[in-house]
Amino acid sequence: MNIVFFTHIVLSTFNNFLLPKDCYNGREYNYKNIQIGEMLMITVHNVAGYFLHKACEDEESLTNLKLQKLTYYAQAFHLAIFGTPLFKEEFEAWMHGPVCPELYRAYKSNGSAPIPPNGSFDDGIFSEDQIQLLDEVNSVYGQFSAWKLRNISHEDAPWQEKEDTGGIIEKSKMMEFYKSRLL
Repeated sequence: MNIVFFTHIVLSTFNNFLLPKDCYNGREYNYKNIQIGEMLMITVHNVAGYFLHKACEDEESLTNLKLQKLTYYAQAFHLAIFGTPLFKEEFEAWMHGPVCPELYRAYKSNGSAPIPPNGSFDDGIFSEDQIQLLDEVNSVYGQFSAWKLRNISHEDAPWQEKEDTGGIIEKSKMMEFYKSRLL
């Protein structure tokens, strides 16, 4: 079932966020996926690979900080729309906003420099609906600098609630907050 609908994010800087209406498909996945029974779950590394590939196609570059925010918003809006996570890895509240420690460690050696292109990437690991969601996150949030995204994430309740203590940003809090941002 491929149902696509339009909505608005209730932030003055964003318009028309295209959102898909489907979840995991049964296709074979090839890179760092976790098999759960008959279903394979995408990992944060798959989503990061998608954003890195898109940046390379657009002749742009991504830093670890910006990649963190793009993967965070992909997870947040997947939770808000479908009520399920796009990937299992957690985000924590760090000084510069939400960070997935596993993803941070993978690109830590780049520091604040752009992450080099990731070579070939097979987007066949995602359903068409997931690609539409990732493309919309990239379109809406990818236009901003890493520091602008950092500042935007600092205005969001899931990070603010953990700002002083740190720790895992609960997926249920992400779902609740970002669902309230959709019209």
